This record gives sequence, C-alpha cells and structure tokens, in this order.
Amino acid sequence: MKKISFILSKVMKFSAPLALALAILTADSACYYFSYQPDVPRSLDRYRRSE
Repeated sequence: MKKISFILSKVMKFSAPLALALAILTADSACYYFSYQPDVPRSLDRYRRSE
C-alpha cells in the first residue's frame, strides 16, 4: 500500500502543473465542431492574448 501511495504522490505532483500549462496554452483557442468546449474560468482571462 505504501508503494501505491508513493507512486500516486509522484504522479499528482506532475499532473497539476501539466493541467495549468495546458489551460494556459489553450486559453485563446477554440474547439473543433465535433468536441465540446466548456466555459472557460474567469481566472484564465489574465493569460489570454490581448488583441
């Protein structure tokens, strides 16, 4: 059980920064017509490129 907990803690340390990086990269992009685009959180507004 300790080994699983150790592996999970290592994976979770990388998953949060990865999710943030993907959110920042896709803050300005739109989805394709066949996929669902959820509402973007307001906290990502500061990462959008101003035009």
